[in-house]
Amino acid sequence: MSLLNINNILKSTRDIKATMYSDVIEVYRSEKTIVNGITRVTDLGKVFEGNCKISFGDRDDRTVENDFYVTGYLPINIITFPESDIIKGDKIIARRYEGNEVISEYQGIANKPQIYMSQMEFMFVDKGKA
Repeated sequence: MSLLNINNILKSTRDIKATMYSDVIEVYRSEKTIVNGITRVTDLGKVFEGNCKISFGDRDDRTVENDFYVTGYLPINIITFPESDIIKGDKIIARRYEGNEVISEYQGIANKPQIYMSQMEFMFVDKGKA
């Protein structure tokens, strides 16, 4: 299979996923530096905004009762494009839309993203929404 065909397949896959990614994420980053034993945190602001898919998977099973769920922690899986600018520790705001209306919002700190050829996946925990 030629490189041109592979690129066309990846572009087609991206176009199809773009129609499925109706949710939106905003990514905020801060940078920590230590100088002479003094820790300084610099807020870099919003570094990325893009479409995504918010998923809860098997972890959102209301029949499961353990301390993690009972205390109000809701694990959220985000699926987005592989070139998205997200690193572990970023603050995430994810919004689920229905048409142009926001129907839910989740906030948390990104875990380490897993990057594949066709997508990036990462999880974060939203406290108090379960």
